[in-house]
Amino acid sequence: RNVETVVTESKSGRRAWRAPLFMDCTGDGDLAAQAGCGFDVGGAKPGDAQQPASLIAMVALDDEAGIEKFAVNFPSVFDANGNAVVNAKKNLYEELVRLGVEPSYAAPTLFRVRRNFFALMANHEYGVRVDDADGITTATVNARREVFAIVDALARKGGEKWRGLRVVATAEQLGHRGSRRIRGRYTLTRDDILHLCRIPIQRISRFDAAKTRDLLAKSDADIAETVRALEHLTDYAVAWFRHLQKKDSAEWPRRTKLEQFHTVAASRVAAANLKMYVDRAGGFIGTSLKKDEFAFECSPYDEVIVFRKDAVAQVVKVSEKCFVGKDVVHLEVFDRKDERRVYSMVYQDGKDGRTYAKRFQMGGITRDKEYALAKETKGAKVFYFKSSPNGECDLVQILLKPRPRIKTEIEQDFGELEIKGRSSTGKLITKYPVRAAKAIGEGTSAPMGQLELWWQPGSPVATMEKVGRSIGFYEDDDFVLVVRNSGRFQVFPPAGTVHVGPDILYIGKLSGETVYTALAYDGDSLAYYLKRFTFSELISGREYTLIGDNPQNQMLLFSDAEDPKVVVEYLGTGKAVQRELLDAPELCEPRNWKAKGWRFSKARKIRKAGFAPEGLLDGTVTLEAALKEARVYLGQ
Repeated sequence: RNVETVVTESKSGRRAWRAPLFMDCTGDGDLAAQAGCGFDVGGAKPGDAQQPASLIAMVALDDEAGIEKFAVNFPSVFDANGNAVVNAKKNLYEELVRLGVEPSYAAPTLFRVRRNFFALMANHEYGVRVDDADGITTATVNARREVFAIVDALARKGGEKWRGLRVVATAEQLGHRGSRRIRGRYTLTRDDILHLCRIPIQRISRFDAAKTRDLLAKSDADIAETVRALEHLTDYAVAWFRHLQKKDSAEWPRRTKLEQFHTVAASRVAAANLKMYVDRAGGFIGTSLKKDEFAFECSPYDEVIVFRKDAVAQVVKVSEKCFVGKDVVHLEVFDRKDERRVYSMVYQDGKDGRTYAKRFQMGGITRDKEYALAKETKGAKVFYFKSSPNGECDLVQILLKPRPRIKTEIEQDFGELEIKGRSSTGKLITKYPVRAAKAIGEGTSAPMGQLELWWQPGSPVATMEKVGRSIGFYEDDDFVLVVRNSGRFQVFPPAGTVHVGPDILYIGKLSGETVYTALAYDGDSLAYYLKRFTFSELISGREYTLIGDNPQNQMLLFSDAEDPKVVVEYLGTGKAVQRELLDAPELCEPRNWKAKGWRFSKARKIRKAGFAPEGLLDGTVTLEAALKEARVYLGQ
């Protein structure tokens, strides 16, 4: 009879298996028996009955020192010749009988697995057929009940030596021995096994033993060499890299360019992926206070400076929740290397009750330490506060409480105040009580000079540190333009550290007069577009798109050059290569950045694209050479 399909039931449900050949690995001959093969039950000799089923349990106790004579594999059970001098099985049986437990197995056995951990075989279940599921279930329940009863008796009545004895685990199912023996086409006999052990095989075995000894000796030498290498790891690493350089340098030359190493702080490059919230009245700030007022975005490595109404400043680490004091007036990310930020403040001093105005910089400070911005903070009160990244200032109107023959409004141009340190008192405004202060216009601030920003390719931030390449000099009203490969873009105000984000195709200074050029693929029309445009009416931080929201859209090229020429190479058939030079100013007129642009290719797919170098126009650079340096782009 040929078996073509086997149906099984498991936790995966009912499944059917088809195969040209099946091997019975059930242990009890289930597949062969159900396929119709004959079988015998019991031992191989006539009259040998089937051995009873048993259940193994893993047990543990507090200290094994007192039960050595009960375990069959304790060293103390054997003499110098390896002969057992203690009958551990008999001792364990008598111990159980003494405690009032008669085990179903007359030779209960305790095997030591490791310290204080043993395998216990003390159960026999008789007359359990391998094809009787209900009988196996009943026998398994009985076996587990007996095992727990034996362990419980030893633990409760056996004395100090069995203290802490407990069942750790029992076998998943009963162990059957001498179940079905399938009558196959041939039955392996003892003579067959002895035949394989004759002289030719013995010679091969001796040869293999010698080879194994050699392999073990080599392994020992390799381990010793590894240990020496670990003890001198630096020398080993240097030698290994010199070996690689000598072996592979000719075939794999260096392609990267080594310029200069710089120390990069994690806070400079970490993404601003957290949101800071503030409970101004309660005095708490943190990233977990989502029901309170949103303040700004930050990274886990940033520090936050907090100014309170009682003229106290404090710098803390970004955290989920932090108490900084009640009545928070202002908070922001604190950059220790920002030398351009200036703070303006109108406050009432707690010592004499007079009102002062001052401009100051924080300078060097210690985290979590409170700094007084007034002579006496007890009773102090801040009426006006402003943080200026480039020293901008306001014209502030200070309103006094009504008083006979006293002017109730005083104007102060903060541009007239000298920038000093945080502990300075400032200019006296009035000795009379003040009601409020507010900005009513721009002050005549003295320029602090242009801010030069630098950006390293691949970095998510632009900083004042001269690392990478310069992206321009910025005044107070300038913006940083960032265009991404997806066609999305943003503008950011200049600061000591500007989080510009990842996936940058272009970064530079935004100019409303500059005509920008872009080459893009539009996923909706499945075509390429060339557009020239200017930027206008942009809001800082908001994300815009130049080519729509289709996820297949891609910005191939972007430039702020005055007269750009674009070189493209199309995907051709066979070995044919098609190249083209596009004169952007002649092909399309400048429009608003929202315009789609000029569609120049739909049927042909672009393989490479780039802006033409100057030498291409005077003949010193060929079109093919220009495309070798072009931005690589795999066509859609």
